[in-house]
Amino acid sequence: MAFRLDDNVTIAFLVTCVIASMAFVVRYKNHTPCKEFAIKTLTNKIYTGTLIRFDADVTGHRDFEWDFGDNESSHSEVNSAVHSYDRPGEYVVTLKLDDRCMETTTIFVQQAAEVIDQSRMPHAIIPEVTEVGKPTSFTDTTAGANAWEWRFGENEKVDAYVKNPVYSFRQPGWKTITLTVNGNNDAVLVKRYL
Repeated sequence: MAFRLDDNVTIAFLVTCVIASMAFVVRYKNHTPCKEFAIKTLTNKIYTGTLIRFDADVTGHRDFEWDFGDNESSHSEVNSAVHSYDRPGEYVVTLKLDDRCMETTTIFVQQAAEVIDQSRMPHAIIPEVTEVGKPTSFTDTTAGANAWEWRFGENEKVDAYVKNPVYSFRQPGWKTITLTVNGNNDAVLVKRYL
């Protein structure tokens, strides 16, 4: 008994092999290997309720996806992010670059001492929810405030230096909004925001 393949099956198989080989060669030639990088913090002592700045010593990437290990994440176009933790403990922070290169680091968050003078804490009216691209108003109600630093959680920079800023979010998801008044970094209003 003889076995014979149909000519159409043979041609289809050969064409598929050639296309797959070409696709492999193109991907292989365009592949850029991931370079090693590290995630760093500016301080070794990290406390609950305080802003922590994470930096990655890497350049040449466009998409930075941060996972802070506490079910919160951030997308940005810069190699740094700020975040704060509500609870003490050990957290694994992960950074994925351009959806392919990844690095992790473990941090230890300690319980912060309670702020004794609550009158120095900033107070603000922050809406519960907003939409991407929609101008959203924020209002400081702190008595005696004459200097403001608002961060809206989409980059590491100060986003506004005015009492009552209006901000439009560019990315969906949870944000960590912070307000520092009168340059007092020991008493910062931190709020999670969607």
